[in-house]
Amino acid sequence: MTRRRHDAARNELSRLVIVRRTVAEVLAGEAGGQVDPAPGVRGALRDVTVYQRIEAVFDQAAGPLRSRDVCDALDLGAEARFVEAMRSKLKHLVTDGVLVEVGPGLFARAGTGAVAWAHTGARTSPLGMSLSRRQVWSR
Repeated sequence: MTRRRHDAARNELSRLVIVRRTVAEVLAGEAGGQVDPAPGVRGALRDVTVYQRIEAVFDQAAGPLRSRDVCDALDLGAEARFVEAMRSKLKHLVTDGVLVEVGPGLFARAGTGAVAWAHTGARTSPLGMSLSRRQVWSR
């Protein structure tokens, strides 16, 4: 049963990639040029605006942030589904080289010296939120 679901999901993803390519070709024909949609995971389109908002949060932060901090800064819920979805987006930005993961679940702008901040053992997040013992990255 799991294999059937996996195959169905793979077929659906393949169909969506084909649709994305077709739409890009049609738009390129209408625009008279090449349309290059932002590639995402496995060719899917990313919501560029969401990623720009996430980057803006890290631009304003004084140090590394957890996915829950980013959710709070963007006024998203603190529910597990939002935090996990944000963690996935942050991992994508790490893959793209925009962010670095300085500790388990602790993300910072690439090239900002965030590793030094993480090793200080600070008890407050860069956005001024108090961190519990469990949230502070252990050295």
